Amino acid sequence: MFTLPETRFDFGGDEYIYAEISRDMSEESNFKALAITNELRRRQIPGILDICPSNAYYLVRFDPEVISANDLLEYLKEINITKSNPSHRRYSHLVRRPADQRIRASVSRAQFYPGGDQQF
Repeated sequence: MFTLPETRFDFGGDEYIYAEISRDMSEESNFKALAITNELRRRQIPGILDICPSNAYYLVRFDPEVISANDLLEYLKEINITKSNPSHRRYSHLVRRPADQRIRASVSRAQFYPGGDQQF
């Protein structure tokens, strides 16, 4: 089973905490970031203003007058530990499928215009 390195936490000014799950962009780091940010939303911790997940990291914006950076960091570390076990993460409908002839033909016929419109 693949294991991720320990998550690295950094403070960004007075109201941001940046958590880097992995330097590599992988499915495991992506699912862990999503699991952690979903758990943060579910808990509705007072003082959290924004939660921004990404592929291998996430960013949390908080109000330092409501919750201290160190208290929030403890919440994040606790959630990180619970979501580090792959058996506790639920994967939903991840299916890899090679592109077949119809998909390749559609992509090769696609023409993209500067305005962002697509014509097939």
